[in-house]
Order: sequence, then C-alpha cells, then structure tokens
Amino acid sequence: GELRTSFSDPSALLARPQDTEARFQEVRDRARSLQASLIVVKGKVQGFDARVDQALDAALSLSTLLADLGDALARFSALSDRVLALGPMSAEAGALVGQQLPAIRERMQQAQAQLEAVQASLIAQGGASNALLTLVGSALGSSSAPLQREEAILATGVQSLDFLSYFLGYDAPRKFLLIGQNSDEIRATGGFLGVVVEMNIANGELKSLRYLESDTVDSPTYETNPIAPEPIFRYLWISRFLFRDANWNP
Repeated sequence: GELRTSFSDPSALLARPQDTEARFQEVRDRARSLQASLIVVKGKVQGFDARVDQALDAALSLSTLLADLGDALARFSALSDRVLALGPMSAEAGALVGQQLPAIRERMQQAQAQLEAVQASLIAQGGASNALLTLVGSALGSSSAPLQREEAILATGVQSLDFLSYFLGYDAPRKFLLIGQNSDEIRATGGFLGVVVEMNIANGELKSLRYLESDTVDSPTYETNPIAPEPIFRYLWISRFLFRDANWNP
C-alpha cells in the first residue's frame, strides 16, 4: 500500500521525509505490538507442539526484524528531513549524509538476509505457519502475508541508497549536464535546447554550477562541428551541426 508507493522511485525518501518517517514509525510500532502478543501466546502454548513452537519462534524473529527495520527507515527519513533543513548538497549536509549513509545501507542488507532466513523458516513450517503469517499481515496492516511487501521495501530501499551515493559523488566526483527545453519552439524531444547547466558534485556537496546559453556551447567558427544533417541545412540554412540543434531528431 502506502509504503510500497513511497518506494516507487529512488527520490521518494527525500520527497516527503516527514510523511515517510511517520509511516515507518507506524510499521515499527505495529511490529512491536505484534511481538508482545506473540510472546504472550508462546508462553501459553509452548511445549504442546514442536511445529507450533518453531512457527512462533520464526514469527517472533520476523516481528523483531520488522520493528528494527521500521526504526532504521524512520531514522533515514529523519536524516532526509535534517538534510532539507541544512540545505541539500551543502557542505554540512554532505558530511552528515556521508557519515550515516553507509551504516544505514549495511543495516538494510543485514535485514534482507534476515528476512530471507525468516521466510525460509516459515515456509518450512507448512500449514502451522499460515495462521501466524495471517496474524503478522493483519497486525502490520496488510491483507496478505507481509513478506513480499517488506522484501520490496528493502530491495528498493537499498537501490535508493545506492542511487543517492552515486548521485552525490561519495565514491567519485560527479558531473551532470542539465538541459532546459523551450516548448514554445517545438523540437523532437519537447522543445528547443535553450539553456545548459553543468553541475559538479563531490561527497554530497555541490561544488560548482555553471550556466550557459545553448548557442554559446559551441566555439565559433564552428569548423570542428560536424556537417549539419540535410533537413537542418535545408530549412534552417545552417551548414554545421550545433549543440543547440542536437535534439532535432530523437
């Protein structure tokens, strides 16, 4: 439901950090409540059936994992909120994210491994685990077994962290070229290439931002530019292929 929607793209954690944090805190609190209920149940039925005992142990492990996971993801959402307060890609925010991101990613990978182990254990219980899986799903607000949903959250969460680490240049400096299109002059990809922005990022900090008009990218006299495609020469009377006309054909 809402959690899966929150992870529909890598930028979701940064889009509405306070809302996302509240959802993850809800998962944590429900998992802790379920954990308490399972402990009570285990105390009443332990020893009557070995298969039930095993299933209860697996469900307890799952509820503990989900509580820890919800807490970790809530902390990451809080980190996103802190980054917005400091200023995205400022030196302070870059240092903070660089310090906390690896630990959060490691926790998610550990949770993935734990979740796989718990899932395998529950499947091995066969019919004895079905009722417990339904109980876990109901407690966490899912009409079906929660494992698939949590697997999706973890997988997309790790992808989100990898995306952030790459984009913010923690492994190596990054250079991005942002291109603005003017839809008043239609071209194949949406509009005329009017402006170009060169953005350099390293260690989570925006190092430089250079703004150019698209017609200043090429160096006059344009002798090193390739010959213009025939339609450009025919209709625009331009003999050389310029950067500003790069999207004349998709």
